Amino acid sequence: MIPVKRSVEYFNKYNEKLEELGELVGKYDISEVSLRKLKNIVSAKDDDIYLYEMYDLNEDQLIKLNKLLRQPV
Repeated sequence: MIPVKRSVEYFNKYNEKLEELGELVGKYDISEVSLRKLKNIVSAKDDDIYLYEMYDLNEDQLIKLNKLLRQPV
């Protein structure tokens, strides 16, 4: 199996009026977290069993993810 690099990207505040993400601020590699553990945090779409697509994380999900990382996001 080919390894997949997964990351958390963070942006400045979402622009509700323009309905778009703000400017990319940074990207954090979370490849150290197994797919199994990520699937306990993120509810994958039916056709995305390997979590290839982008997902918005809420505060609770980010807290759970940070507990699994050596260096928190």
